[in-house]
Amino acid sequence: TVTPSGRTYAVLEEPTSAPEVTYSMPEAAVTGSAAPAVRQDLEFSLAGNGYVIVSVDSVAFNSASDAASIVVPDRVVYSGKSYKVVSIADKAFKGRKKLKKVKIGKNIETIGKEAFAGCASLKKITIPAAVKKIGASAFSGDKKLSSITIKSKKLTSKSVGKKAFKGISAKAVFKVNKSKLKVYKAFFKKKGIPSKTVIK
Repeated sequence: TVTPSGRTYAVLEEPTSAPEVTYSMPEAAVTGSAAPAVRQDLEFSLAGNGYVIVSVDSVAFNSASDAASIVVPDRVVYSGKSYKVVSIADKAFKGRKKLKKVKIGKNIETIGKEAFAGCASLKKITIPAAVKKIGASAFSGDKKLSSITIKSKKLTSKSVGKKAFKGISAKAVFKVNKSKLKVYKAFFKKKGIPSKTVIK
């Protein structure tokens, strides 16, 4: 452009928009530096199962697929960060009629209300040692559930909800740690188990 003084200036056009920057997080766990913060309550899915972030380093198993066999893992990796799976959410497996086998990870501390209610094909379950709480009606209506192994020594009458085992198999057998046999016998009978249930 030529000005009245005779000087010439070049006019640079401003860009109409900023260039787009795309950042993709690696799938593997980050090492050597902290991964970007991920907000709590964020839900995500892995292998058809749903999870929700509940703290900076832990998640809950939030919803199960319709598979016949499911593993609740010890840990999951999301957006480059590893999280402990510390709980099974309320109703996470409810009504999964095809479910025959489930393995619960060692980091699970809480099994939510109605978590496994109505799993008509489930025959056995093992409650890991870390479990401190089992919600009300957690296994209610699991009419084929006949083998329950409880490795946890941390359960109390208050931490096991009402009707937690109501409607399971009339031939159910509970296997518990010997050091907790007397205590567990006393209060599990108040949690809806059939009258002929064996606790040993």
